Amino acid sequence: MTAPTRRLLGVLFTAILALGCGSDAQTTTMTIPVELKPFRIVVRADGTFTAAKSTPLNADPNAGRTAILSLTPEGRMVDQDEVVIVLDGSKMTSELNMQEFALEEGAVKVASMRLTASKEKDNLDHTLAMLERELDFTERFARRDPEQFSRMDRETDEADLTLLRYKLAHNRTKKARHDKKLQASVAAQEARLSFSRTRTERLKKQLASLEIHAPHSGTFFHERKWRGTIGVGDTVFPGMKLANIPDLSSMVVDAYVLESEASGIEEGTAVEISAAASPDLLLTGTVLSINPFAEQRSRNDPTKYFRVRVGFEKPDVAWIKPMGEVKVRFLVADIAAALAVPNQALFSEAGETWVYRRVGGRFEKQIVQLGQRGPNRTIILEGLTAGDHIATAQPTEGELE
Repeated sequence: MTAPTRRLLGVLFTAILALGCGSDAQTTTMTIPVELKPFRIVVRADGTFTAAKSTPLNADPNAGRTAILSLTPEGRMVDQDEVVIVLDGSKMTSELNMQEFALEEGAVKVASMRLTASKEKDNLDHTLAMLERELDFTERFARRDPEQFSRMDRETDEADLTLLRYKLAHNRTKKARHDKKLQASVAAQEARLSFSRTRTERLKKQLASLEIHAPHSGTFFHERKWRGTIGVGDTVFPGMKLANIPDLSSMVVDAYVLESEASGIEEGTAVEISAAASPDLLLTGTVLSINPFAEQRSRNDPTKYFRVRVGFEKPDVAWIKPMGEVKVRFLVADIAAALAVPNQALFSEAGETWVYRRVGGRFEKQIVQLGQRGPNRTIILEGLTAGDHIATAQPTEGELE
């Protein structure tokens, strides 16, 4: 392209801008006409199909920390009672073996204690019987009559009686202590056995729960986490949600709208849904609910989104599948004719909003009342009429009335 041609094109382009924007010889600030035009606000977002109702598959809340040993592939149809997840039970098996050994060892100890105690009791009973007979004999034949027996004989027999009574009392006390000691020892061992029995039964139940069965037939899906879906080898905590089987009759769409673009979306807002891979596949629906707080979708992405749940008519189409990706369009506004101006033409301060309307060769400040605001344009309810021209930027001091 030659230099004269470029200069000619530049002049033509400047002339077209001057005509289209309504500038005149007295102002340099560009203007636009205010016209009745269709006003439409469409907010776009990505989303996925999900089931509003699903059956969760959780780890046993009473089991300890473990890991995933095997996992049914995601998206596969499973049958009722089919094993879909197997958790590692090696630690539980080792502990169960220890507890069962403790039960056997404890039972032997209790039996041994009872046998030893029985022998000791027999010996004490025999000793007590002998002492009682000896005391009875000594009391009956003790030399007490001072006229018949000497003082030494009487004192000797009395000393023998005192000793026998002491021995008898001592052995009775020993027997009572022995019985109490036996009861305490057996009770302590029985308590340990009871703990081992309880722990053994619990471990057996926990080991049985490591095989997670499908409660009913359906499509099997893994649980989502910050780093993606769960997988073999992942750590599992008590009660942790691992997977779910969705109710396909309750499908909805979860769309994720940028925090800065969610204004105007509310319950009942009309929605268009299309398959991410095939835009021609369309569904219509409405907004069911909006999450009150914006959240990150990924740990590595600080951008925040509002999760918006969308309901739709559920035709019998094959592409409606859990976790299927879709494109969502929220029809926030669709007005056939409205006075709307570019957002950059609006100025605000102290609760007032105005535009600069061209009057003759200058601009005057015109207070306006705003209606619905979109990403690029805002509806004017009062203050302007069709045919007015307004500045698209702040006029210079010399251009103002």
